Amino acid sequence: MINKIPYIFRNKPGFPKRKIRERNANSKPTIISVGGGKGGIGKTFITANICARLTQEGFKVAAIDLDLGAANLHTCFGIQAPQKNISDFFQGHTDELEKTGVETLIEGLTLFGGGHTFWQHISPQGGQKIKLINCLQNLDYDYIVIDLGAGTHVHTLDFFIFSDLGLMIMTPEPTSIENAYVFLKSILYRKLQNISRITKLSPEAERNILNKITKYQKQSSPINEIEAFLKNELFFEETLNLIHSTNVGIIMNQVRTKEDKALGKTMATISHQYFGFSSKLVGSMNYDDSVWKSIRIRKPLVVDNPYASSSSQIYKIVDQIIEMTENKSYEEQLAKSS
Repeated sequence: MINKIPYIFRNKPGFPKRKIRERNANSKPTIISVGGGKGGIGKTFITANICARLTQEGFKVAAIDLDLGAANLHTCFGIQAPQKNISDFFQGHTDELEKTGVETLIEGLTLFGGGHTFWQHISPQGGQKIKLINCLQNLDYDYIVIDLGAGTHVHTLDFFIFSDLGLMIMTPEPTSIENAYVFLKSILYRKLQNISRITKLSPEAERNILNKITKYQKQSSPINEIEAFLKNELFFEETLNLIHSTNVGIIMNQVRTKEDKALGKTMATISHQYFGFSSKLVGSMNYDDSVWKSIRIRKPLVVDNPYASSSSQIYKIVDQIIEMTENKSYEEQLAKSS
């Protein structure tokens, strides 16, 4: 049973009225993962606001905090850390994921907290991750938005790959740009590891194909090297289709100049041309004092200050997300489930 908390935000002056949408009981939820190669880039803030805006658009939303060991998504929603969380699910303290969910102060939004037990202490096996993925796919929500930990931990990469849409957050700073590139390269590396096991490549062949990512020629790109290496293999088209089906949305945060914003488009181009992903610049957010103010008072910006310029940018980002994900066919959902 989900713990209930009064919806104290509903009567806030100027708060956008929540839309009502008809829900298809037979459809699976759309799963979005939010990650990035570096900490401190606004990943959790953006996750919270995407969730809040989706509920304003009339969707039933679950926010999943998978930043295990440093979970703080609950803080952005203005509530205490849930007593039961996903760490308990991994450790076998509860068999039902639904029991770890708590209603937030926003109507239509449920939080599944991550807890403060690190991934290293839990060490989930493949079967446990598959169990969590199956449970997520069977939750009764329109959208499930996962706040991943920063960096390229193998569990972070797996959940980013598994999602219908992966959002990579970055800022214009050189360190963030460099880490974003490494994050994309790590996604391709991990995806090829999984594909190699599915296609039962020999260990030597797997090493050779993974070397195409880490040791590609400067005048070439990882995806071109992989295409050349696999062109005579039976699973050539299947492998490329699996790579191309990786949907990556880029969000450029803390933008101050036109050049900063242009970096987001450049990274989307690199993601597609160098790594073969289906990539798009979903949107950008300007550096704005209203952002840190909303974090301090522990409310999503689109709730606390719905007419702020940064709120308008979040609305545009969410419009793009809906456009990219709402037209999933049944066949696509079935393929993702498999």
